[in-house]
Amino acid sequence: MDASAFEMGWVRTLSLAFICTFLAAFPSAAADTGQKARPAPAKVRGAKSSVDPVLLTRPPPGGNFKERARWAGNEVARLRAVLSASPRDMSSRILLAALAVVIAVDIERSLAIADLASARDLRRLIEEKLPDAPWSLDQIARHGAGGGDFAFAVMALHGILGQQDRATACSLFSSAWEKGFRESAYRLSGCVAAKDPVRESALLRAAADAGHAAANEMLGRGCL
Repeated sequence: MDASAFEMGWVRTLSLAFICTFLAAFPSAAADTGQKARPAPAKVRGAKSSVDPVLLTRPPPGGNFKERARWAGNEVARLRAVLSASPRDMSSRILLAALAVVIAVDIERSLAIADLASARDLRRLIEEKLPDAPWSLDQIARHGAGGGDFAFAVMALHGILGQQDRATACSLFSSAWEKGFRESAYRLSGCVAAKDPVRESALLRAAADAGHAAANEMLGRGCL
């Protein structure tokens, strides 16, 4: 997947093979959307996987943050309607988790360009329309999806649907990176900066290569 897909991408499809495997392993209690989830330490989470359930493609036409947030809100409403009629439709639950991942990516990307209004709107979208996101994100993360770890980390970092917890966020950004989710590079660079400046620099370069605005600025300032 190229950097532009991560930078501007939106959920379109899931890996059919992954869904089948995921649903076969999914606990019967999955229909209980009121169940709470807490992230396990990165070292005991799902094994590294080359298959991430979130496949991001081109953004919708004119895909600025406001339009993408509107699109995501409509998708959440559509999926909620499906689940209202079929509470055990696990593919729709996975898609809701995938939407939470994309919204988390956009929160970070909007903050990177100091678009605080968009970041607030995107945060509100999770808080008002995806209050059960932690549970579903934890499930896809435990099945090897780096995007699940990343979104959970963003929520922990900013105190979305819970208390701020930087230590947990850093652990989850590390887990997401180990699973190949490149969007975690920028935040992870900040987590390791004090203890490993060499790794910090490498992660910043990876984030810049993926099109992260703040990483590019930091590298540019370093050159100056």
